[in-house]
Amino acid sequence: MSIMIRILTIFILALNLFGNSQVDIKEKKDILNIKNSYGYSIQIYTSKALPPALKFIKTTPLKIQKDSFIVKIGNYYVVRYLFKPSFIQVKKFLEDVKNIGFQDAFIVKMTKEKIIKSIKLKKIKKNINKKPVDYATILSKADRYFEQGKYQKSLNEYLKLYNQNKKTDIMLINISYLMGRTKNIKNFQNLLKSEDEKEIPLYAFGIGSIEIDEDIIAKDILIKNLKYSQEGYLDLLLGYIYEKNGDILKALNFYKNAYLKNSKNIYFIYAYARALDIQKKYQKAYKYYKKILEYADNKKNNNIIIYTKKRVEQLRK
Repeated sequence: MSIMIRILTIFILALNLFGNSQVDIKEKKDILNIKNSYGYSIQIYTSKALPPALKFIKTTPLKIQKDSFIVKIGNYYVVRYLFKPSFIQVKKFLEDVKNIGFQDAFIVKMTKEKIIKSIKLKKIKKNINKKPVDYATILSKADRYFEQGKYQKSLNEYLKLYNQNKKTDIMLINISYLMGRTKNIKNFQNLLKSEDEKEIPLYAFGIGSIEIDEDIIAKDILIKNLKYSQEGYLDLLLGYIYEKNGDILKALNFYKNAYLKNSKNIYFIYAYARALDIQKKYQKAYKYYKKILEYADNKKNNNIIIYTKKRVEQLRK
């Protein structure tokens, strides 16, 4: 594996995409398994009739839809989002809900019985007799399938957990990577729509596509979503794709953009310095190689630091 592809993969779980041992298997409990008789929810809409409430839920983002329910309070139909055992658990979601556009949303305390007797009665009753998902076993299967090169099967196992709302940030990265690796473009686009964080899933999808030499797929989806490259990861990946395909001028431009968005990241600086070096812009390359040594922990002599030190000495002469 080349140094540049190591740079690209280092952000995906520190070169270990499937770090199942790092995942806390004590995931969110199902509503019906909450021990307390009450919990907390976020109220986002009130109507005097059921149809407007149902219509309202359908207009909310998918992420809100899947965890929303309707409760009848007196003569009103109330739409609420989430149900957690503690106030603190719900509070951290309130700002996100308001940022989506529900400025009047607020936290309410309610009994579990109200959830069970809500409009979602049938759906929740079905889940009572459902066997709980064996989180650790499914993760283990996903990992094993990956090691065996059975990427679609690995993806399917992760999706079982994701679709049960038992996802983690690491899982989202793994799913995105595997969708790139298995060319699941439409499924990835749907997944992306339902997630607030888009840059890292896009980056992971791109890595998966590149690893099977599907550079065109990666390039197309990254360019279409370049507006989400807030931290420069998508620019970095596009730079690599263009460099790999011989267009160093375009690569240099993307590496520069990545650096400007993330100017203290030694990997971003290295990509930019190296592209300048290839273009024989030695004075400028020297300047950025030196920046790497300024920001790097010199006790960690990885390949990039070793190469940079060597190149700084060569260019200094």
